[in-house]
Amino acid sequence: MRRAFCKESALVAAGILGLVSALPSSAKDGPHHNFDSVQHVLLISIDGFHAVDLANCSATELCPNLAELTEHGSTYTNASTTKPSDSFPGLLAQLTGGTSRSTGVFYDDSYDRSFFPPGSNCAGPAGTEMNYAEPLDSDLHSIDGGVPSSLTGSNSAVAIDPRNLVLQKINGSCTPVWPHNIVRTNTIFDVIHAHHLRTGVVG
Repeated sequence: MRRAFCKESALVAAGILGLVSALPSSAKDGPHHNFDSVQHVLLISIDGFHAVDLANCSATELCPNLAELTEHGSTYTNASTTKPSDSFPGLLAQLTGGTSRSTGVFYDDSYDRSFFPPGSNCAGPAGTEMNYAEPLDSDLHSIDGGVPSSLTGSNSAVAIDPRNLVLQKINGSCTPVWPHNIVRTNTIFDVIHAHHLRTGVVG
């Protein structure tokens, strides 16, 4: 499935690329940074974590590392999540600059009329539930999905069991639909890779 490039993802990626070359080498530079020495950009996503949670844990010194990051970073206390509010579309909003309407992802558990159920070999009528959450893991009882190296960022480590993925027909072939296959817009990772820069994700 070829993903269309959208204006929103370009804007977000441009901002991230700007940061890649603009973040200060010292975390103690304060709000007025020298943007010529940026080496890395760090995005931390905490499921269900609100601005008030950050304020409270900082005030009570329960999250000293996050509190230190906020001292030299930017916080957006008036930001709002996508609607409906859910992990998959919410994170995509940050990574693409798009809403569910542009990314095509409204929830992590949805229905698609063109895909086929897992294990069906694309036989029978099209139309199936798509659950892009923990049920895709190789081991549903393990925090690392049954693949320990998946938490270390190994390029070859994938906790998703392809047999749990829904299927689609492409040029007559029945192929699994990975989570990134259903996103209709480019993400900041796509654009960064296009500029021959590296990214990494730790789940």
